[in-house]
Amino acid sequence: MFFYWKPEYAESAFRYKYALNERSDMAVITRLKVLVLMLLMGLVFSSCSTSEKDIVRGLSAELTPLDPPVTVKVAEDGAVSGAAFFLAHARGYFEDLGIQIEWVKFPGSVEMLPALAADHVQVAGGITSLSLFNAFTRGIALKIIGDKGHNRPGASYFDLVIRSDLVNEIQDIADLKNRTILMFSVLSADEMMADQFVRAGGLIPHQDVKFLGGFGAAEMLLALSNKSADAAMLIEPTISQGVKEGILLRWKDLCEVIGPTENAVVLASPGFIQNIDLAGRFMVAYIKGARDYNEIFRGGDRGEIAKILSQYTELKDLDTWNMVHLPGLNPDGYALSNLIAEDLVWYRETGYFEGEIDLDKIIDHSAVEFALQHLGRYESLQKN
Repeated sequence: MFFYWKPEYAESAFRYKYALNERSDMAVITRLKVLVLMLLMGLVFSSCSTSEKDIVRGLSAELTPLDPPVTVKVAEDGAVSGAAFFLAHARGYFEDLGIQIEWVKFPGSVEMLPALAADHVQVAGGITSLSLFNAFTRGIALKIIGDKGHNRPGASYFDLVIRSDLVNEIQDIADLKNRTILMFSVLSADEMMADQFVRAGGLIPHQDVKFLGGFGAAEMLLALSNKSADAAMLIEPTISQGVKEGILLRWKDLCEVIGPTENAVVLASPGFIQNIDLAGRFMVAYIKGARDYNEIFRGGDRGEIAKILSQYTELKDLDTWNMVHLPGLNPDGYALSNLIAEDLVWYRETGYFEGEIDLDKIIDHSAVEFALQHLGRYESLQKN
């Protein structure tokens, strides 16, 4: 809050000094009161303009940076679904709130989940896998705290693709009969989506179609290129790399066949989410990144996203990034709880999961609610 002295205040003071020789003390006191009121009004207006500036930056006046700054370890594998993390970090939103990010990589969820539960890392990107649901039933106190990526109709970033040389042989889902589909992991979101996809064509998973898990993205590209597999459940930007190299084809959009899916979520350690001053500020920065991302889709420069993502992922070719189907990100941060509930139903129906889970206890939106108190809801902001 600053007070700015203005020349007219000096002129007014001179006039009041002159009036001491001309008018009664009562008149002088009255005019002095007016001057004081003018000064106070100037002070109030200065205060208002400062608050408005803070709001434009997306920070309410009472949301101050953490002092001293706090380091938050984030387990992120460089997937395209980390876009909100990367934008928020690149644009200094975490730093603005006194949060320093340390990126950590794990070979897989088997190693990552225990580290998160033990608070060795505080935040992680994850998927709704059997290992995650089993971790909840074993009492590992992780929390799902936000959306990290979901398929958009007509532009699925997590998709079932086919070998490019099979374009005339595989034209419908039924043509996948007796074919082999590779994936990162069975008993996970990969198998769940592939299962629903082939069933939409009247095929029975593991009977009419072979599912093979345990492959990395590069391994799947290699298998498709040497024709040892027919199709794969792949994720961007690997899909666009494969298309550009002539190895694979985008075929039938997964989201349009099976409907929307919550592909990736933000996970938090128990100690992190209990510290609402830290978790809430983290989510303010994260949601600002997600909103920037959505605004770019509303007509901004997509090339800016490509430049930022190339800094945080293994794909450096900007031309390929311009081909990438990017994930949907909730600009209000909420995990898509109804879709997570549908995932759980699938795990139960297939017999993979038999435990008891109360989703209301493992999905914690307290940090999102904290953030929205300071940022406001995205839809309401678009109407103003």
